[in-house]
Amino acid sequence: MSDTERETIRVALDDLRMAIMLHPEVWVLAALYEQLLPARDVPLAFRVTLQGVLETIAEALPRGHVGCLEIADTIGATLIEKLVIYRAALGKIRLSTLWLHFAAARDLNTLAEGGMPEARAPCLMHAVLALDQSPVDNPAPYLRQMIGHLVLPFAPREAIRFASIAIQGGQSHAMDDIRAAGAQLGLIPEGKWFEQSMAPLLEIERACDLQPSTTHKLVTAATAAGAVSRTVTPAGSTDMPPPAGDAQYFLFNKAGSPIHFPPVTVTSLPGGVISVDLTHLGRTQFYVFDRDGACMDDHSAGTQPFIADEVLDVPGALCVIGDRFMGAMNVCHFLLDHLTRVALFDRFSPGAKILIAEPYLIYERILQHAGLADRVVSPAARRFSIRAETLLVSSNMIDDFRHPGHFGAPWAMGFLRERFDVKTRRSGQTRRIFISRADSKARNILNWPDVAPVLAAHGFDIVTLATMTLEEQIAIFAQAACVAGVHGAGLTNVIFAPPGLRVLEILPQMVASPAYWRLCQGGGHHYTAMIAEDPEIPPPDYANWVHQAHFNDRDVIINPARLNSFLERLLAADDSKVELAPADF
Repeated sequence: MSDTERETIRVALDDLRMAIMLHPEVWVLAALYEQLLPARDVPLAFRVTLQGVLETIAEALPRGHVGCLEIADTIGATLIEKLVIYRAALGKIRLSTLWLHFAAARDLNTLAEGGMPEARAPCLMHAVLALDQSPVDNPAPYLRQMIGHLVLPFAPREAIRFASIAIQGGQSHAMDDIRAAGAQLGLIPEGKWFEQSMAPLLEIERACDLQPSTTHKLVTAATAAGAVSRTVTPAGSTDMPPPAGDAQYFLFNKAGSPIHFPPVTVTSLPGGVISVDLTHLGRTQFYVFDRDGACMDDHSAGTQPFIADEVLDVPGALCVIGDRFMGAMNVCHFLLDHLTRVALFDRFSPGAKILIAEPYLIYERILQHAGLADRVVSPAARRFSIRAETLLVSSNMIDDFRHPGHFGAPWAMGFLRERFDVKTRRSGQTRRIFISRADSKARNILNWPDVAPVLAAHGFDIVTLATMTLEEQIAIFAQAACVAGVHGAGLTNVIFAPPGLRVLEILPQMVASPAYWRLCQGGGHHYTAMIAEDPEIPPPDYANWVHQAHFNDRDVIINPARLNSFLERLLAADDSKVELAPADF
């Protein structure tokens, strides 16, 4: 594609921006999808302008869908502009439109979930058209999860059918739609909690006369053959005061009330088997079996239990420290949640071997630094089964954000401080660090030229952690007096800092986790929260908003004046108020 054609598309989009300055999204969607949104009154002049833009863009676009998608990603500055490019391309391309429909459905779904109901009907249309063009042998779990969610209000049985297939493909969030549809059909008693497990799903599938997800016998820790369970750390709680700064964010709705730590039970399975499937990135499945081959429903993640034809036998005790966040590299989860479980298993069976399913170099370095490398069992395959003389699993291995580190459990924090030899704070810790995400595909700062001078004025060094060794990261945070950054795994490094570190977490407007708020509380650090802006979606009602993972990759805008004010207050924090949480159980 020539530079002239690219410039033609840019000029056409400039014309569109001028036309939609008064109220952009609704008019554009209504004009693009007038048969689906006939009640929307679009001014004639706007309709004519949009038609001219579509014709101009279509003329300049290449004839292949790959080129059109590349243009949308590089030239379309907003989701609406990308949708205009998709529609122009669909009017030009007659074959291979699957990925155009998929991209349109994905972006429309983001707009719909962000508070634009007009996007729901077009989203459903594009999702169905994309599914219709998908290969017969591809279950297309993401599309089916999307369709099931969209039809839930008026077709709950169909929502269950689509969501059931999506779950089999690893889309665990579709379980929420099955729960809602089951309640709507009277299949789930009101007020009953529907666990993320196979047994309730099979009950609903049978009630709807659908193909069952599995025919495996299901058991629990209480009924598994030979299982012995023991609570290794009791339930507990700690007070979580509201953070400094933007305490209205949805993560802090329960601030001021005690945060409860769930009790953790370790179950020992003689002759137990663990099967792991990491072949689909981001859709980890794993299954725990007792010695009779029955699947432990309450310790497994997924709906398609399997035992591989070739099973690796491991003598002695083997502990499973991973959960459904295995597979994709995530240093935050590995450090906070996987590694800390070693402390639990060592209370039950000291020195047990440790199953590591992912051969990432950074994980190897962490294990070496923590003195655990000689205990690791790490299969080379991405789909495997292991039979241990004694298999050890923990009771909290599948629940989302019920992990030790994410709760700032004192015993978990103490284990990390001990393993990484975190010292007390000294006078030489003066560095001010801003964690850059310039090397990341998600949550980048769109107005960085406006933000960089504010950070420089306050003496912050910009660091890109992905280019550093583990030892370099530990050294930097051990010297830090203040750390700031957009929500992301880089903030996990605060565990290497002595108590009293000043931390500013810049929260994306739509989605984050409470990990670093709780981590700072458990580590004795000053924590301040600042909400960034979204370039397209207005702020939600934080009193009712909940975590929605599909907003996770959206970029942010940071108000420079607000950032300056936050940094001034953060740097004036009083060290004398810092208290370190106790380290023992």
